Amino acid sequence: MGATGGPVWGRVEQQDFRSRVRGALLGAAVGDALGAPVDGLGIEEIRAAHGPDGVVDLAAAYGRRGAVTHLTQLTLFTVDGLIRAQVRRDTGARHPPTDLRRAYLRWAATQRDWGPDLRRKEDGWLAHEEWLHARRDPTRTLLLGLGDEVMGTLDAPKSPGVAGPEVLPRSVPFGLLVGWEPARRAARRRVRGADPRPPDGVPLGGRVRRHRARAGLRRES
Repeated sequence: MGATGGPVWGRVEQQDFRSRVRGALLGAAVGDALGAPVDGLGIEEIRAAHGPDGVVDLAAAYGRRGAVTHLTQLTLFTVDGLIRAQVRRDTGARHPPTDLRRAYLRWAATQRDWGPDLRRKEDGWLAHEEWLHARRDPTRTLLLGLGDEVMGTLDAPKSPGVAGPEVLPRSVPFGLLVGWEPARRAARRRVRGADPRPPDGVPLGGRVRRHRARAGLRRES
């Protein structure tokens, strides 16, 4: 962390941080897989299909048990873009919005191509993971917004009025950054081309409670 003027981490601190990052990503993916089979269902529909306690184990979605949705895909490609931006920062050549934009273009390719193109070495290992090449119900607006070469800006945002959960997997990974100056917020806005607040104005805590209720994890009093 010397490049940012902060304390230098030892081996133990680095391993602990990496473990926490992996745990956060794994936990998000598991939660996504648990919710995938009941996405869009009401609480009574969920209980009718899975019992009074709702979803308590992985169930079938997208033709298999434990499948994740496009939200996990977006989370992984957001992290991929942030890692590349961090590496470029350390080399003295960086533009985080561009690195993230390219990461989303790689995600968009997984939604239209039959499989990874191993000849494209610059895509990196994540885009070469064949299991990610599957369309998991992303909205048409999302596909169009992240699949073209035009990058949104504060002056010309892309789809600023669209409401949906996609804001979370594309914003939460920024919390994994350590020692990056507040300018990352401006970079995030430029990449998303919209206000970073949740489109529906619901705080994160409210969203968690709402999704828990949808999954039938909270009983009626």
